[in-house]
Amino acid sequence: MYSLSEIVNVDKTKCVNCHACISACPVKYCNDGSGDVVSLNSDMCIGCGKCITNCTHKARNFIDDYDKFITALTNGDKIIALSTPSVVVGFPEQYLNLNGWLKKMGVDAIFDVSFGAELSVKSYVEHLKDKKHRTVITQPCAAIVTYIELYKPELLKYLAPVDSPILHTIKMLKDFYPQYKNHKIAIISPCNAKKREFEATQLGDYNVGQISIANFLQENKVDLNNYPAVDFDNPPAERAVMFSSPGGLLKTLKRWIPEIEDNSRKIEGISLVYEYFESLSGMIEKSMSPHLIDCLNCDFGCNSGPLSVSKNKPQDEIEYWIRKRAIEQQKKYLDQNDNNQERANEKIEEVINQFWKPNLYQRSYVNRSENINIVYPTNEELINIYFKLHKYTENDIKNCTSCGYNSCEGMAIAIKNKLNKVENCHYYLKNEGIIAVENVEKSNFKFATIIDTAIDGFIEVNTELFFLDVNPSMKKKLKANNLIGRSLYEFVDEPNKAIVDSELEKRMQGIKNSYELEFTQSDGNKIFCHVSATPKYDFTTQKIIGSYAMVSDISKIKEAEKELIKVNENLEYEVRERTNKLLEAFDEIQQRNEVMRQHHYEILSQKDALADSEKRTKYILSSIPDAVFIIDSAGKVTFWNDEMEKMTGIKSEQIIGKNYYEYSIPFFGKKKPMLLFLVNRKDEYLTKNFENIRKKANVLQTETNISDFKRKTKYFIEIATAIFDKNNNYDGAIEVIHDITERKEQEKLILTQNEDITDSIEYAKKIQVALLRSEKVFNKDEIFVFFRPKNIVSGDFYLIKEVFNYTIIVAADSTGHGVPGAFMSLLGVSLLNEIITRNYRKTQGKEFVASKILDDLRTNIIKTLHQEHTFDSNKDGIDIALCIINNNKHEMQYAGAYNPLILFRENKIIEIKADKMPIGIYVLLEKPKKFTNNILQLQNNDTFYIFSDGYQDQFSEKNGRKFMKGNFKKLLFQIHNEPLIVQKQILRDRLNSYKGNIQQTDDIVVIGVKYNI
Repeated sequence: MYSLSEIVNVDKTKCVNCHACISACPVKYCNDGSGDVVSLNSDMCIGCGKCITNCTHKARNFIDDYDKFITALTNGDKIIALSTPSVVVGFPEQYLNLNGWLKKMGVDAIFDVSFGAELSVKSYVEHLKDKKHRTVITQPCAAIVTYIELYKPELLKYLAPVDSPILHTIKMLKDFYPQYKNHKIAIISPCNAKKREFEATQLGDYNVGQISIANFLQENKVDLNNYPAVDFDNPPAERAVMFSSPGGLLKTLKRWIPEIEDNSRKIEGISLVYEYFESLSGMIEKSMSPHLIDCLNCDFGCNSGPLSVSKNKPQDEIEYWIRKRAIEQQKKYLDQNDNNQERANEKIEEVINQFWKPNLYQRSYVNRSENINIVYPTNEELINIYFKLHKYTENDIKNCTSCGYNSCEGMAIAIKNKLNKVENCHYYLKNEGIIAVENVEKSNFKFATIIDTAIDGFIEVNTELFFLDVNPSMKKKLKANNLIGRSLYEFVDEPNKAIVDSELEKRMQGIKNSYELEFTQSDGNKIFCHVSATPKYDFTTQKIIGSYAMVSDISKIKEAEKELIKVNENLEYEVRERTNKLLEAFDEIQQRNEVMRQHHYEILSQKDALADSEKRTKYILSSIPDAVFIIDSAGKVTFWNDEMEKMTGIKSEQIIGKNYYEYSIPFFGKKKPMLLFLVNRKDEYLTKNFENIRKKANVLQTETNISDFKRKTKYFIEIATAIFDKNNNYDGAIEVIHDITERKEQEKLILTQNEDITDSIEYAKKIQVALLRSEKVFNKDEIFVFFRPKNIVSGDFYLIKEVFNYTIIVAADSTGHGVPGAFMSLLGVSLLNEIITRNYRKTQGKEFVASKILDDLRTNIIKTLHQEHTFDSNKDGIDIALCIINNNKHEMQYAGAYNPLILFRENKIIEIKADKMPIGIYVLLEKPKKFTNNILQLQNNDTFYIFSDGYQDQFSEKNGRKFMKGNFKKLLFQIHNEPLIVQKQILRDRLNSYKGNIQQTDDIVVIGVKYNI
């Protein structure tokens, strides 16, 4: 077993086991999806990085040595840096400034790996001279080297025994630059898989991601333009600067071997290259393979590697910077050689030969296939796995790829190797759902059949004692068929109503109760019954919503009791009155005693019937869909229903009679008290020792998670209550266990989705803020904008801009708030900017009319939203206040849709009301009228405000009332003489005080302007 370093990290707190990583992975079985998260086996991972880009939950991240590199610099270690060709794409026009920053950080020298690429091409040329090599696989890509070592060792003999450009550069340093022989080497790399190459060859100390450096520069606001452009410390490369791009090796080789492309294969990208290797051995055996295979793992070569800055850039942009540098480098050699390409080639070859030695740059490889310990199932095992997945015929083999393995057989192999589980198969889950529904239907049918065929009556009532369900036996007892929706009170007289009310009050406290009740049948006859009732809970709200009851007819028992009393009374009378006739009456007394015995037998028979009723009740309990078990007062298990058997795998005959908490072993793997053990404990004991147990009346409830329940994490709701005998003595307890694992998993999924939605809305906020960013028209003493969205993004918006000699100020309120409102606000801002710009061009800046802008805005909104003049059409619109100030004339136009303008002049208030119609369709006006244009001559120190209705509509925590427009105008009057920065703070503080801890009612925008001539 060869241990490979970890180069991809899995954040278990973010992984949702969605299998996107498995789907993307070209080798699949380095991922383990058998648990709650998909873990990674680094010893089987090739480090291609595809899982990182495919994981939308950011649960997979690259690992590099950036932190170690910075620590070493801080400690004063001697370090040189190697910069790969892709750096020109990651830091376009600044890659030499990056060299300056690195030297400022303490790096002693910086070498260009592009020159190492020139050396590696020389090594390829020497290797290709040996004609015995029918096929040669290039090896600059560390991910492909690891893949062949692990998964295709039969191709190792075709893998070029040539070092990569980075290793060429390192060996060149150690051999030709002795002053750096003892320096540590940091590679500014686009590839996390390179770490494996450095460890395999014991060359290179730090694999530093380009993205890590870029992140550091951005987070610390480091501008590379502030650092000098520093050239590399090694000779310049020529066309090998293209090495990081697909085909770069071939283009460089053409300088030495012009015909090389005629029998070569260029292939790159995870979706192509590894599938290509699957058939390569066969092609080589048939002599149909190319002479040279130039292959790279990433789609755009090393330029889009996992540690690159440019992995999300367009291909044209990537290639532009590579091509630009290649032209510049080739021009250097041409300029030095009188623009003669032949002499330029000779010059670069001369330089290369100075640093190239035979046998210096050789690479060997290791067969690591023993790391791949995948066991492939036999046909019989494969069929058994398919059966577990509910795949019984060829039609069931869907190959839907939702599991990530591209085929059902691939998923079966993963299950065989315990790298996945049947629950992650889409087809399995679908069929499990169907089976579950069928089982529920069977269970419900079984329960209904038991109830319908029971000798005893069964009733279900709500808290008002209206019948919700009754069985045929109960209908027979009451001699009525149409019972549903009728009241139980209809079938009891006044004395028995009092009994019903008293017992109902106990059940509403969560107490099960048994009592005797005399029913009045529909024909007026009486029937005496024994009622065993239990509360009916809504487990979602934990409220009692009714009752269940089993009803046994004990009329004959009561009649027998009455008859026995009567016989005893007659007997006593006869004894007193006819003592002297004792002998004569002996025969008669014997007859009466015989009657008594018969009655006694009937009473015993009725008691047996009651015992049978209890057995039937337990039979019903055994059939309900939740797991139920009962213990007696000594702690012994007396009842264990079917669902408990299914949940635990323990049959009732194995557990009935067991004591000392043995009922807990199937759940927790050890003996420990469960919830029903606590029902008879005092409240102080529960409060002191347990935080998550809720108690209502005598019913306890808790939520439990068991991390290793049949090798899975399971969540349960437990409900337990005490059982009391007729003398109210503790007689045991009953516990119901409900599996809520699926609900918990759905809650986790919803939480993740909510986080994703929130992230999207936060990004939308950045876009909205950027659009609302005002031009610098006023200084801070002349204007304030109080803008507070109700949610992350806002339906309210504002606009402040200067066009020619006009200043335009807008405060607007779109329909709704949050995301829908934000869409309307973005539409409003965009259309306003377009209308203002068009107006400016049309009038050459000579004229702006506020009302005309609102007319045009309304027309555009109606047209854009396809609004029609009907009551059921889309009514979305905008309320707005728009001011245009002519800075030369000190004149202001105002036009408004519902939003007014308030101006203070010499401590007097001037309010200009808006038109009562929106920017949008207005069904109350068949033909829309034009907006009113108001013109004011501004004076020095005039203070005016425009705003949405959000501030005045805010509710108070204390009194539940709105702030109201009148109070808002008073507040503006009180503060209008204060400095604007103080005004804004007062508005903020007053709103927070009034609102308290309740939610903000609506989006808010208030703009205040102090006009100075």
